Amino acid sequence: MIGLLLLTTVWQFAEIVELPPANQPMPFREWITNPRHQPWHYQQYIVPEIPFRVHYHPEFELTLTRNACGLRYVSGEMARFDGPDLVLVAPNEPHSWQSARNTDGSSQQLQIVFFNAGWLQTLAEQGLPELRQICGWLARVRHGLCFSPAAIAAALPLFARLHEARGLERVNLLFTLFAALQRDEGAQPLGDPLARQVPDARIELALAHLQGHYRHKVTLAEVAAAARCSEATLKRLLAEKLGQSVTGILNQLRVTHACNLLIGSKQSLDSIAADSGFPSPSNFYRLFARQTGQTPADYRRSRRV
Repeated sequence: MIGLLLLTTVWQFAEIVELPPANQPMPFREWITNPRHQPWHYQQYIVPEIPFRVHYHPEFELTLTRNACGLRYVSGEMARFDGPDLVLVAPNEPHSWQSARNTDGSSQQLQIVFFNAGWLQTLAEQGLPELRQICGWLARVRHGLCFSPAAIAAALPLFARLHEARGLERVNLLFTLFAALQRDEGAQPLGDPLARQVPDARIELALAHLQGHYRHKVTLAEVAAAARCSEATLKRLLAEKLGQSVTGILNQLRVTHACNLLIGSKQSLDSIAADSGFPSPSNFYRLFARQTGQTPADYRRSRRV
């Protein structure tokens, strides 16, 4: 039985595909491309940017994002990511990444493993008790986990080998990756424990509007209109579900855009402030330092090769 179960997993082929266009602001059920119906599946995406597309699916998702800087949304929690980002998303939890195009024109890379926890549990019960610890770890992941820089550094070569490997070598690498990640004491839980599994549609409409217009002047009234609710209702929903305000989300989006320009362009700081949607250079300097702990100039110097 174990041999048959393992054989069903060995013919996994990496795919390099384009992400669909960001034409759906509502959270939607994503159907994982897996024509052989295996219990786990690996994909690689090479894209110019990552669109904001909140979605969910019944599989666990382990996503490594490289050469991208932007915002990550997992089950009601929005945060900025910069550099290699490795996250585990629990089943049916709404999630999305978002990044702008790199100013140097380079591509962004996502390596994703989708898997069913039931498959691992079956293996653990029918001949591979070594997997029980990993199954117990997964059972404790309520919404998602963001892994520590040390764990990401250790995982990078495993992902590189996973992309090239075939057959049982790939399965062994997958188990090795799981074992390493479940030992990460620096992993941080993601997601608001009070958030619904599928967020309020009004929140998603508001986030989509903000993501599309943050480089311009945005008012609470226009965001509420896009979300099809009153201003008071929108303020309450954002505070309850995201712990955020329209202004706070706008600032996150603008700082993220500014980070991309600081790293990849030679624009002046005042030009970056204007291009990112900040009302004034002084507002840009103050909010950037508050969110990153660095001045824009120090941020640029520290990340230039």
